[in-house]
Order: sequence, then C-alpha cells, then structure tokens
Amino acid sequence: MLSKDKHLVVNAKDTGLDKLSIHIGYVKNRTNFMKAHQHDGFVEFCYIVKGELTHYINGDVINIKGPSLIFVNDGDIHHLESSSGVTMYLVMVHCDAYKEMWDYLQKDMDSELNQDKRTVSDIRLTSSQVQLLNSGFNNYFGAEECGKGLEGMSSKSLLTQLAVLHQIGGVNNLDGRSSIKRMEDAPEWFIALCHKTTEDQLFINGGVEGLVIESGKSNAYLGKCFRQYRDETPSAFINNLRLNYAKDLLLYSDTPVIEVCMESGFGNLSHFYHLFKNYYHTSPSKFRLLNRKDYMI
Repeated sequence: MLSKDKHLVVNAKDTGLDKLSIHIGYVKNRTNFMKAHQHDGFVEFCYIVKGELTHYINGDVINIKGPSLIFVNDGDIHHLESSSGVTMYLVMVHCDAYKEMWDYLQKDMDSELNQDKRTVSDIRLTSSQVQLLNSGFNNYFGAEECGKGLEGMSSKSLLTQLAVLHQIGGVNNLDGRSSIKRMEDAPEWFIALCHKTTEDQLFINGGVEGLVIESGKSNAYLGKCFRQYRDETPSAFINNLRLNYAKDLLLYSDTPVIEVCMESGFGNLSHFYHLFKNYYHTSPSKFRLLNRKDYMI
C-alpha cells in the first residue's frame, strides 16, 4: 500500500487479486473499516444486508441503510463509517476480469449495458433484488463447502448479478417511489406465506392460484399486499422464484433447457424464454455458457 497525500493507494496485488480471481467475504456487525483509500486495479461491491453506515466517496457523503448495494470503481477514493455496526458481503474483482466479463456481456446481450454508464455509488435494493442477491450469495457459499469447483461457477453468476443490478438500479430508479414498505412491516400470515411458498417450492405447480388458496385471502387483497410489502405482483413473485429455480438447474445440471422450463413450473417454452431474458438479460442457453466460461476461477 502506498500513501498519496491524505489517503492510501490499495493496489490489486495488495489484496491478493489477480485477473483470474474474485474475492468474496462476509462480515457481521462491523464498525471498524479501513481509512480513506484509493482503489488501483480492482473494483468492489459491498452488499449491505442490514445496518446503517456513512459512505465517503470522491468528496461526497452518503448515508446508507441496508439492504443496499455499494459499488466502488477503480480510482475511487472512499471509506466507510458505522457507529452501530453493519452486516455485509464484500466482493472484489480485478479490473481485467471485470472488463472481460463486460466485453462478453456486451457481445452476447441485446441490452445496452455499459460498464461505465452508471456513476451512482449506492443503490437501495427492492425486495425482489434482495431475494436475488441472497440466493446468489447462499449458492456461492454452499458451492464453496461442496467443493469440486462449483464455487467458480457460482462466483461468475454472482458477479453478473451484481453488475447488472448496478446498471439497472434499485428503489433509487423507481420513478421516485422510495417509500415502499418493507417485509418486516408485513403481517405474520403474509411473511409465512412467502416463506412457505419459497421453502416448500409451492411455486412450481401452485402458481398465483395456489397462493390465493394457501393464504385464504381474496385475489385482490393478496395483490395489494404484494405490491405494498414486496413491490411486486403475486405473478412476479411466483415467476421470480421459478426463474431462480431454473437458474440453479442451468448452473448445476446438464438438464436440457426445455426440461428446465417444465421442471421450474413454466408450461410454455416461449414464455419461459421471454421472462428469463427480461430477468437475466440473456437467454437460458447463453446464461449457461456465460457462467461456465472459464474467464475466472
């Protein structure tokens, strides 16, 4: 580490990163952080699971409350402060590896994603985005315990999710709708319904009709609760769970795409392709190829 005026310069080599690696860590109730420093040769994502902190970056001061996503680019000067402690995941990746991923995405994806397009450093996450990231990190640490190289595929998938979320934004980009109620404000029956639907995989065959039956509520009232507490419709909730299930089948099995479609609860292949591409910004087959491409270990 080098000293430059009033801040440190942290080189990728100081972190042990090379262009074929990605570092993923987890800290709980942390209050002490590195003092002001500048990234040199790597980018960093901080997924704030819970807690509050102040982010000082390039002269700006931003108060952040979890769940949020922080992006720190190569060359940024920043540091974090928290008096109450925060729980978060840290993801560091070498600039060469990050650029290679973006080159691949821009070549094979129809959307106009641009590595340098977004300059915002912090993103307030929606409920569905939190669910997506939690699943990604759980998959990574689960694969790491299993070994057999599975963590490599999971890290690629996770990095892709983080990068795309940084592009599309969160609550910050929802036309000013920043006062969405959170799941912790929801009634117990609603929280239990969402948990049961997820854990017992009721989403595969039940669909929205299954949610209505399981809840004992009217379709209209259930829809109101989903919009109020999860910022999504019941249909979107079911589809997101099915898509996440399909994603796991694509990553960890050789199941043909048409069978992935059916096993995930989608009865129509065309509809499955359409939803998958909207959610992951690429087709199921390209997603599988992307996350098995050995640009990183």
